[in-house]
Amino acid sequence: AAGCAKIVYTIFVEHASLLTIAMSGLLFGAVALAELGTFAHDFEAKYGAKPIDLNIGRTYPPLVFDYIDSYGVSGRTAYLRGFVPLDTAFPLLGGCLNAFITGWLSKVTRGVAGPWQLVFVPLASWLLDWTENVFFVALCLNHPARAVVVAWIGYVVSLSKLTTLAASFVVIALMACRALSACRPRREHGEPLADKGQGLLRS
Repeated sequence: AAGCAKIVYTIFVEHASLLTIAMSGLLFGAVALAELGTFAHDFEAKYGAKPIDLNIGRTYPPLVFDYIDSYGVSGRTAYLRGFVPLDTAFPLLGGCLNAFITGWLSKVTRGVAGPWQLVFVPLASWLLDWTENVFFVALCLNHPARAVVVAWIGYVVSLSKLTTLAASFVVIALMACRALSACRPRREHGEPLADKGQGLLRS
């Protein structure tokens, strides 16, 4: 666990910078445009329904099976071969972007904005999104069978993903506010930000 935490710290805190944030933001934006714009729009126009993942909060049984049924054979194939690869890159890049922002805010304020461990919130959202994808792929591959228990577990994972995603945005907003409020008075008096220690890993 300590080794994993050190790797996360090295990547998302030590290497967090405006450059890494900008680069991950550009990559995320490109994938988001391809997934949410082009592919999702064409998919819905052709098959009459959004890809499962985009029916936010409505992927519980029996609705999830109705979506999969409505796609037909060609729609399920398009979902598996076209959407799933995009939705693998989408949460990865989004999670990294939010983690870099969180780590950078903690680093530049020396922990005043919040502890660096908060980077695990967006990373959890990324991993939960991937786990959600596994369930949706399994449901498509096993069609027309209706694995209700599997679908409900997948729905719980989906809700957990949405919760951690929302928490990521809240964390970043609060950290940004704390960073601004902490920096202003110190800059006015010419004082550096104090290093509060916040459990930073040290080699």
